[in-house]
Parts: sequence; structure tokens; C-alpha cells
Amino acid sequence: MITPVEFLQLPLLRREQLMWNHGTYLMSKYQERYALHLYSLFDFMIEVWYEVNRDKIKQITPVLDQEKIDIYLKELSLNDLS
Repeated sequence: MITPVEFLQLPLLRREQLMWNHGTYLMSKYQERYALHLYSLFDFMIEVWYEVNRDKIKQITPVLDQEKIDIYLKELSLNDLS
């Protein structure tokens, strides 16, 4: 297991590897030129900023703000998880 703080201290490439190997995709939303993907990873959530035009992950960060999680969860349907 890893904490959100430890996760954030890792290089971006290692965070991406953990996301692919241990994360569970939940949903996406779109903001300007980015697709924002929400994943569950271990016992916390992470937000992935993917720059669509460049086909590149720009940022992967733990989501620690309950308000931000609530914004995602309002749009999440249990049907999306099946």
C-alpha cells in the first residue's frame, strides 16, 4: 500500500505505472483540451489529466478534496461500472 502523499512524491512515470497496474477506472469528464479521468487506487482516488491533442498524460494527482470527489460522484452512475 501507498499513501496519497507518498504517491505524489513519485515520478510521473511511476505514478502512471501504478495507475495502470493497480487502479480502477471510474469515469471521465472533459475540460478544454484535457480529458480528466478518475481512478480508484488503493484506498484513495487519483485524477489523471490527459492532453488529448498531444496524446500525453500531463499530471496524475491524488484527489484529497471531498468537494472535488463529490463533483465526480454526482456524474457517476453505477451502470457505468459494469
